[in-house]
Amino acid sequence: CIRDRSYTPRTYADSIGFRRSDYLALTSFAHRPFFEPFVLEIPDNWAAHATLNLPLDSLLRTLRRSIAAGYTAAWDADVSERGFGRRSGFAVLPRHEGRIALPAAEIDVDQDVRQRMFDTQATTDDHIMHIVGMAVDSLGNSYYKVKNSWGEHAGRNGYWYASPAYVAGKTVELVLPRAALGVDPSDDGLRIER
Repeated sequence: CIRDRSYTPRTYADSIGFRRSDYLALTSFAHRPFFEPFVLEIPDNWAAHATLNLPLDSLLRTLRRSIAAGYTAAWDADVSERGFGRRSGFAVLPRHEGRIALPAAEIDVDQDVRQRMFDTQATTDDHIMHIVGMAVDSLGNSYYKVKNSWGEHAGRNGYWYASPAYVAGKTVELVLPRAALGVDPSDDGLRIER
């Protein structure tokens, strides 16, 4: 109840002008045709919504360009990896077993590695967070700055810094505003760089 007014999820969305059609879900898996939507085969996709499948390079380029243009992204990712530091606030894909020291030598993630992690369920659909920008550490390493919902006591004051390798390997799905892709929300013709 806000200012003596009650909302349902639908009436609240309407009150702030939210339209689901203004957003697009994107993923990258080689077991389905690229540049076509498909229903992602994960247990939490109980609504059977479709996501647009892009090659990994296109997906990551689209994310970087969107962030550079000032947009943010909903990030559905695997947070059960040992490299997702719940206390440290960093998410990396370490190449070696044992204690993780930053900067970590990381796994090289390409389309095949990513697909293998999904097929063997080494990548699972765990948690949705919010990629809000980019950050660079004192050594010049880039990270995606991620806002989490676990409160300010978790991570680094509520934020995690995910390496490009982690995002490439452990992203299940991204949701971006169509405007970030240079697409008018009312235009059904989607033009993603191939």
